Amino acid sequence: MRAKAVVGVMVCAAALASGCGTVAGEAKPQDPTASQPEFNPCDDLSDDAVRAAGMDPATEAREILGVQQPGWSICEWDGPSYALGVAATNYSLGDVRRNPEFKGFEPVEVPGRSAIRFGSASGGSDDRCYVATPSGSGTVLISATLPVGRPGDPCALALDGTRVLLPYLPE
Repeated sequence: MRAKAVVGVMVCAAALASGCGTVAGEAKPQDPTASQPEFNPCDDLSDDAVRAAGMDPATEAREILGVQQPGWSICEWDGPSYALGVAATNYSLGDVRRNPEFKGFEPVEVPGRSAIRFGSASGGSDDRCYVATPSGSGTVLISATLPVGRPGDPCALALDGTRVLLPYLPE
């Protein structure tokens, strides 16, 4: 399950890096990958927060197979029936919405913030879902990934995880 979930987060990070940019204004390049986000989910989410989301803190996996992704801080944990990933980036929520690698954007309710739920446009990803919300100077994406063949609704799981972790995320 870990490899499949890590690939999902990797696709998300790569998709944002390749599909985002600025269009209006002065011709100054704006590169959200130029610096790391202030929020690092592996360091800044407590074990209690991870447990509250139903995950096992001992299963923590940093970045993508341990490799730092420019402009991203990524962490993932396994639970009894699915994996939950948290990715912080300097990209805006608007950047996420404009990225052609994602589809099916729907606004969702989370306490005190705007958020969107979406999937991957690459197809075959009905076992993974993302929720993104503004956080700090960028966005936090929370993903839920089901093991192949396991029934369930990853979008409901990602939304539940977002609601549980929201108090621990920067505003």
